[in-house]
Amino acid sequence: MLNFPIGDIAALRFVTTDKYISGFIHRYVIAPGQFPFPTNYGNCGVYYCTRGDVEAAPIAQDHANRTSSASFLRARHCWSNRRYLSITGNFMYQRIDADGYNNFQHREQRGDLSAYNIQEPYYDSFHLWSLKVSYDMSFAT
Repeated sequence: MLNFPIGDIAALRFVTTDKYISGFIHRYVIAPGQFPFPTNYGNCGVYYCTRGDVEAAPIAQDHANRTSSASFLRARHCWSNRRYLSITGNFMYQRIDADGYNNFQHREQRGDLSAYNIQEPYYDSFHLWSLKVSYDMSFAT
């Protein structure tokens, strides 16, 4: 937030923010029934076994990084003649960009978290302008 006084009768204010979410790195989905089993079984459940080669498993789907960002700006200018008249102008701007959402679905019957595989790009922009003019009519109150 920045405030700029302009003499004794005016002021300007800027407020800005930016948010960036990098999403998740490539999410590889292994083909059904192709998950590599461990080797060197012995007593796997209790002691030790060698993990299967996950990198060599066949990939059925590759979901790329889904990023999102949001930017916001607000500006306000106030002017007053210090007596009866004051004028205030406002401007707001917001922009949201997303390659896709990083949402997960909780399946009650299975008790796991499953990522949504639907790519849903999203863009939205919002502008708002306003002007307020106030005049003090002290004789009327």
